[in-house]
Amino acid sequence: MPAPKEKHTKYLNNARLNRWLDRLEKWSLAHRKLIYIVTAILVIIATAGTFRLQSNAYMVDDVPKTDKIYTDLKFFEKNFKGVMPLEIVIDTKKKFGVTRNFKNLVKIDSFTQYLASRPEIARPLSLVEGLKFAKQAFYDGDSSNYSMPSEFDLPGLAQYLNMKTGSPGNSNVGDDSFTKLVSRFMDSTKQEARLSVNMADVGTHALPGLLSGIEKKANELFPKDLYNVSLTGSSIAFLEGGRFIINGLKESIFGHFF
Repeated sequence: MPAPKEKHTKYLNNARLNRWLDRLEKWSLAHRKLIYIVTAILVIIATAGTFRLQSNAYMVDDVPKTDKIYTDLKFFEKNFKGVMPLEIVIDTKKKFGVTRNFKNLVKIDSFTQYLASRPEIARPLSLVEGLKFAKQAFYDGDSSNYSMPSEFDLPGLAQYLNMKTGSPGNSNVGDDSFTKLVSRFMDSTKQEARLSVNMADVGTHALPGLLSGIEKKANELFPKDLYNVSLTGSSIAFLEGGRFIINGLKESIFGHFF
């Protein structure tokens, strides 16, 4: 390798730099105790500051706030409580458990009312909403009849909702678009019911508490020994992905220190 040129080494003869280096050397030798105290104080302040950090991510963090997608999402959050999807599946553990047991329909209705009462969640779509709509249609569209039908109303609504009993292979699913729409909120054996929910982008800081409240209410209505309730959807995937990234950053920082 050739010898470095003068322009590459002239910074070593910088008078100002040399003066500061001399000062640092004198301070480190003559004021060692003071330097240790100041360093310890700064480390304590920095450590306390790290515990005040809050990790809060949103689904649209990467979208500019002036972008049309961002402004449209905020419009829907303000007027319709959001569009972020959350899916809830209720497994009755019995074939035809959704339609044959009227108590299960009542429980699903209570669960949807709880979800609709939350300010972050829009009104859920589920089988019971179809039942209410069918009851209103059965009574000539009178809006006062848009309510959960009684057990005595169900036989008259069976033709709308295809709730006839029989083998799963012979469920007599009709071509009616309304019947097809309602069937999307149940599996082919009518053992599982699905609730489709739209919610606001509340961030990873508030989302765990919101989901915890939903799970607590679900466990009250649907005991674990008789039902299986699972939450899924992109909101859950986003939360788990955010946790994975944050935990990875924490491990990386601690790994550099130790």
